[in-house]
Parts: sequence; structure tokens; C-alpha cells
Amino acid sequence: LRSTEATAPVPAPSRRTGAVPRLLSDASGGHDGDMTEIRAGMLLLASPELLDPNFADTVVLLLDADEGGAMGVVLNRPSPVPVVSVLADWSEIVAEPEVLFSGGPVSPEGALAVALVRDLPVVPQGLRPVTDRLAIVDLDGSATELDQAVDGVRIFAGYAGWGPASSRARSPAATGTSYPRCRPTRSAPTRATSGAR
Repeated sequence: LRSTEATAPVPAPSRRTGAVPRLLSDASGGHDGDMTEIRAGMLLLASPELLDPNFADTVVLLLDADEGGAMGVVLNRPSPVPVVSVLADWSEIVAEPEVLFSGGPVSPEGALAVALVRDLPVVPQGLRPVTDRLAIVDLDGSATELDQAVDGVRIFAGYAGWGPASSRARSPAATGTSYPRCRPTRSAPTRATSGAR
């Protein structure tokens, strides 16, 4: 909430504050650049040699990767569009900054959401696990039903996707091959490796 009145109460800090930085800081281990195994939950960093404007200076979170290709979202491209203006029901559980992020060049008119999941014995309906701390969110479901299950949600307009042929030619997500343009740096945290949330 933003108010210009001096007498308005100051809202309590949101539990969503810092959810994404916690996700990135909780990730453990580095990577030597040898891409022997690409898997969901891995972060890919664009190298300076990558000139494709879709991926220059990006960090991509892989959400799915197998012999058929890979898909993920660009984490570091916030848009000026507030989530409340396009998906108002989700605005209360979205992580700061509360804007849509440009997730990639595929289907930019669509929305895809990723949640940082709390340590729960059962993943609730409406979440599809990517790792044991990350899940893809069903935006057709209810945000209020997921509120207690997640530490934050980030919503992306579009995503990045590579088929097996294109991934070998120019993708940061080709399976089993080392590419100088992008390199995996860290895996997303698991319950075994994550610290305080």
C-alpha cells in the first residue's frame, strides 16, 4: 500500500519481501562450466559473447529439461507492468518487486508463474514441482488457496524454450554439451541444502 497522507498507518513488511534473493542466496555450490547434465532448477548465466538480444545479460531458470529440449524463464528482466493491473488476484502473494517479468521470447502474451514453496509434507493442488523448493503455479487456480504454501510467486510474461535442434545450435540449455555462451552456475535450493527462508 502506498499513501501520501502522513497519518496513514505504515503497512507491516510483507513476508514476500526478499523471497527471490533468499532463493538465489540459498543455492549452494558452483559450476565449473562443463555442462554434463542440464536439469530443471539450474540457473544459466549468459556470457558476454552472447549477442542475441533475447538472452544478452540474462539469468535463466530452467523449469524443464530433457532430450526433447528445455524451457525456462529469464529472472532478471522486470517490466514496468504491475501484477495488480493484469492479474489482480495474484498481487497479494507475488514477491517484490510486484511487477511482471519478461520471461522470454516465447508466448510473451501469456503468463507463467513460479513459486518458492514452503517446506510442506505434501505439495498442494495448483503447484507443479520443479525442485522441492520451486514449483510452476496454475494461474487458473486460486491465489488465496496457495497463500500459506508459498513464500512468494513471480509471474513472467512469456518464457524461453529450446527444441533439441535449436538447443544444439544456439541455446544455453543443450543437454550434455559445453557451450561458451552460457554456463550453468548453481542449482536451485533443495530442502536438504536450503537455509532459513
